[in-house]
This record gives sequence, structure tokens and C-alpha cells, in this order.
Amino acid sequence: GIGSFVEVYQIDEPRRLLTQTYLNHAHNDWLELWFTAGVPGILILLWMALAIGARASTILQTSLEKTRGVLFARLGIIVLALCSFASIGDYPLRTPSLSCVFVIACLWLCGPPDWRAKNAGAS
Repeated sequence: GIGSFVEVYQIDEPRRLLTQTYLNHAHNDWLELWFTAGVPGILILLWMALAIGARASTILQTSLEKTRGVLFARLGIIVLALCSFASIGDYPLRTPSLSCVFVIACLWLCGPPDWRAKNAGAS
């Protein structure tokens, strides 16, 4: 399951790598997700990627009107892409600060594209 990388890796660890130190994570978040969560983890990841992709497509196809909501949503797309690419060679989202940045980027992306229009009717 999730968080079991060390124990699972030790089962099949090559003898030539046995030392006093140990690997605490795979240096690839995507592979570690596959190793520790299996097919259910990959399916959840694919569902999340499709949802983010659909929302990103909607945001990128909006008019060129640069409202605050659209700009933050586009910034969220950039931050999510950078974190995703960084996860190929390392595990940046395991640090609390970058995990928080990732969540904020998700909130920016999923926020209303024109928050002024929605809030203008409420006042």
C-alpha cells in the first residue's frame, strides 16, 4: 500500500546495493505510485489527470479577457505542469511546502473563471 516503498524494495533489493543506508522513496513519484498503490492508484491518478485536463482545456479556450480568475487558473496550470514534470526525476510533492503550493494551484485552477461576475450579483 501507500507508504510501503521501503519494505517492498527490501524484498527485491539487489545484494550489491546492500549498505548501511536505505532508499526511503523511489526518485520518481509516478513509479512509486504504481509500486505502492497499484492499479487502483493509477486509476485514481488517471481520473484526476482527466479532470484537471478538462478544466485546463476549458480555461485555455476562454476568451482573451484577462480577468483575475482566468489569470490565476492559467497560473495554476503552469504550476501543476511544473510539479508534474519535476515528479518524474524526484519527489518534490513530498515536501510540505511544495504540497501546499500544489494544492493552491489546484484551487486556482478549479476556482470560478470570472469570480468578479459571480460576486457582483451577490452584493
